[in-house]
Amino acid sequence: MKKVIILTALFVSIGSVCISQNKMLLKEAERKIDVSSFEQLTVDGNFKLVLVENDQPAIYIKGNPGFVKSFKFIHNNKNLTIRSNYTKAATNNEVLINVKNLKTLVVQQESMISMVGLLMSENTIIRLNAECIISLSSKDIAKIKADENFELTIFSTSLAQKF
Repeated sequence: MKKVIILTALFVSIGSVCISQNKMLLKEAERKIDVSSFEQLTVDGNFKLVLVENDQPAIYIKGNPGFVKSFKFIHNNKNLTIRSNYTKAATNNEVLINVKNLKTLVVQQESMISMVGLLMSENTIIRLNAECIISLSSKDIAKIKADENFELTIFSTSLAQKF
């Protein structure tokens, strides 16, 4: 009988430790990085990116702690490069960037990009080196011109609602 009680207590304690560790993995992490203004943004990672027109540039990272920890950025003069080598699938990994006067957006890996309140000038250049989904306002869609060697598909549904 003592063995049964001891084994039951051991099983309960090990089970509670495992459950608490799993709950810790489910927690989201957040991080804010203040940056100076930039004109070119290069995205090198597979994550959701939301660009918001704002006078005070900053980067907000939210999601799995492993994703937040692996997030890196390089800021040289007017160029900002963001990347994450985090490869585990997680739908809650998201980066929000406040931008002002963005002139060039370069996408290196598959991403989902949403531009909220971002005023695209006619001189804004978007370079795509991978398949991605970009959600724009309807007035900005009319400004898109694709290179003759580029296959461009424009959908009329609002993808921004999926974020």
